[in-house]
Amino acid sequence: MASAAISKLAERASRAKTRLSNYKVKAKLNERRMLSKGEVVIGGVLGGAIDAWQGEPGAPAELLGMPAVALGGAILTVIGISDLVPGAEDIASLGAGALSYSLGTYAREKIEEAEK
Repeated sequence: MASAAISKLAERASRAKTRLSNYKVKAKLNERRMLSKGEVVIGGVLGGAIDAWQGEPGAPAELLGMPAVALGGAILTVIGISDLVPGAEDIASLGAGALSYSLGTYAREKIEEAEK
């Protein structure tokens, strides 16, 4: 009888340990997701700042005849996706933010043209 109680107690402890381990993994994943979302926002803000700083009024900054922010965002995203450098996920998130900014700007311009 005592051995059955000890066995049940050991099983409960094992399940509790597994649950705790699962909570830790979920918390780590949630932390990573939140960090990634913040990096995307930062990438968009940096893209806007670069356009405002280097671009002509009403036109994006250009590099080699192409929009610099879109080009830079694409390069950062490819580098991040390829996992060539440490922190590649962070680099990809920044690139995705810059690309999102560029695509939003492009869409706004096209809508404004269509409304004229």
